[in-house]
Amino acid sequence: MAQIVLNTVALDPLRWSTPKRNHFSLAELIGPISLETRFRGLEIWQYHLTDIALNDVEALQLRLAEAQLTAEVVGLYPVLCGSLATDSMAECKRLIDVAAVLGAKSVKIFVGDQPSADISDGAWEESLRNLDALIRAADSAGVALNGENHQNTLFDDVLSLTHTMAAVGEGRMGVCFQPYDFTDSHHTLEVLRKLAPDVRHVHFQGRALDGEFCLLEDAPIDYPAFMSVLKNARFDGPMSIEFVKDCVVASISDFDLELVLANAEKDRRFLERTAGQVGLEIR
Repeated sequence: MAQIVLNTVALDPLRWSTPKRNHFSLAELIGPISLETRFRGLEIWQYHLTDIALNDVEALQLRLAEAQLTAEVVGLYPVLCGSLATDSMAECKRLIDVAAVLGAKSVKIFVGDQPSADISDGAWEESLRNLDALIRAADSAGVALNGENHQNTLFDDVLSLTHTMAAVGEGRMGVCFQPYDFTDSHHTLEVLRKLAPDVRHVHFQGRALDGEFCLLEDAPIDYPAFMSVLKNARFDGPMSIEFVKDCVVASISDFDLELVLANAEKDRRFLERTAGQVGLEIR
């Protein structure tokens, strides 16, 4: 059965800071998530784990269990080529081990940080070597690895995505699907149908026609049709609510965690209802 989970990136107003850092620790978020929502699974943002040492992970897992929460996915953002790749790869391999200790079933990655159309032959080859290394590390840790179709990565269009997956070997990684354009329902459904056999994880975020974050029920995507595609593909993975209404603010002082969690809960209930309408089972 599929499971609706909450991505902790939605809960951190510093998610797009440079350099990346977190405002809330994961420990600070566990209580509010447990008390104010009915989510029981999480996708944990990489930067909510950056400061967690491997020998502290079991204590974190116990705290999650006490709150009746599980770490289902860990989301990583590796640099696959260039001067930053060595340090990034070491950190991602460490966090794959952290994910395994937390009991996560999969890791989700950005497939590099360069647009597929601009990547040089040398950078492509280095990226493939490092992607292969991450797949091997995940396999050794007993977790699945899925690449997110996202702009400015090797998964930034269907052609590049399928080319990259073929290059690393059929069946060695899956797809974390999200719309390339959250305002274009027809294109979203067309791409989902093409990729559905390899989709192991899905990201949801409500976007209005002007691109602003909104509730999923107010977004222009035809979600009953979307869920029907997943049902027909026998999808049984995590469905992450990644961003929600009111999660992006002009300043940290404007961020209202209680409001963001309330909107995430509204989106969770919407997905639960919509899945039920088409017979997609949710656990």
